[in-house]
Amino acid sequence: MTATIAARHSGPSAEDIAKATPWERASTVRGKSEGQVMVFNKGGRLIAAQWSMASSCWIEVGDVTGNGGGDGGSIDGINYDHVMPVEIETQQGLKTLQLGYNTGENPYVAAQRFMDQNGLPNNYRAQIADWIIQRTGSSATTIDASGGGGGAYTNPNVFRFSKLSRGFVSYDDIVADFKNKAFNKVAEFNALESNRLSEAELASVQSVMSTLSETSWYHSSKIDKAGCAAIIKIVQSFDSSRLFPVFDILRLLAVHHDGADNLAVRVGDIVQTIISVLQGNDAKSVTSILMICRFVCNCFKNDSLRAALFSNIGLCTDLLRSLSLHASPRSVTVGTSSSKNIRLAIAIVCSNLGTLLNRNVSNAPAYVPVFCTLVHTLLASEDTNPRCVQDALIGYGTALVNGGLKALLVGAEVNNGFLYRTLTFWKARPDGSEVAAVITEIMNNNSM
Repeated sequence: MTATIAARHSGPSAEDIAKATPWERASTVRGKSEGQVMVFNKGGRLIAAQWSMASSCWIEVGDVTGNGGGDGGSIDGINYDHVMPVEIETQQGLKTLQLGYNTGENPYVAAQRFMDQNGLPNNYRAQIADWIIQRTGSSATTIDASGGGGGAYTNPNVFRFSKLSRGFVSYDDIVADFKNKAFNKVAEFNALESNRLSEAELASVQSVMSTLSETSWYHSSKIDKAGCAAIIKIVQSFDSSRLFPVFDILRLLAVHHDGADNLAVRVGDIVQTIISVLQGNDAKSVTSILMICRFVCNCFKNDSLRAALFSNIGLCTDLLRSLSLHASPRSVTVGTSSSKNIRLAIAIVCSNLGTLLNRNVSNAPAYVPVFCTLVHTLLASEDTNPRCVQDALIGYGTALVNGGLKALLVGAEVNNGFLYRTLTFWKARPDGSEVAAVITEIMNNNSM
């Protein structure tokens, strides 16, 4: 991966300020998504504001003290302090993409947003974040478009997580020849089951997999309803050790708009099976558990499936409690090749749930206790890798921005005493600086 950026250290020019939308007219400009950041002219100075879907308004988050020119710009209508060309090696060859980064932003958050925007697999994230750090010196925690830190906005009442625009993270990558490999495995396992699919049902499953393989048509393609019903039949009837290929299919159905709509109708049946597999804690089902965790991550992606899942508080909290079993060192998955990836997927569930709670969804308080248990379990395990801990903390920090939930969040298991012990542990680790920085921000916000 290569990229170039131009250095810049001056403040915003008069021309930049004049071009920005006046703050008095902010109510006439509607944001496109939760967390979108836009620059406004407020009394002759540039400010950064973030769009809140819940309140339908822009919320001021700080002054922009760097130049709006140079390497700054916009991507899909969103302004960034830095817009940098990034060359990525893909299966289709070399592609040049645009990465947007705001000075003071968590580099891992910027990297994740870049991957979400461009449909890149998660294994790029650490490399992209390291690259951002190297080229921007992004250790600052303030809004400062110069990157030099001089004259930066340092209002202590602005918590950095309010600047996140991460959205929901999903596992939407497809391996080469997915439809044949996955179908062959489903057909192989089907032959071993007493309650097996008919030939017609298998053909309908194959039709679904062909549709899912054509990712460029996700916006308009339709899922075969008979195939979707057959897939759910597999979920309910196959042995748990043989469910991993079908949950890999469900993972992709969840990010397909029509697939999500189909799953929303039967999400209760699917989740009942998931809970049974997770609570069974059977070593033979480790691969199935990994695919289940990734499917749950993807359930946040589309409105219909997310609403169907979280409208059932009892079922959903049981699901989250069952996931926490596999965030713990007591899980049968520990020591297996899938252990690290399972915990990472659970950490991304935490991140997605934190984003959901930040949006002040109905019934949000009901999910706080189990959310905190999930975060606590991931952080309490000393062999958890830093990326996993950071994802869980980003979820917690994002939820904390919702003022209505703050008292519940800080009064639960992830309190300042626990965070201080966790901070001490990560400060002593050579790979713990990013985790320690996030914990410090959370503790500072807890004390406000």
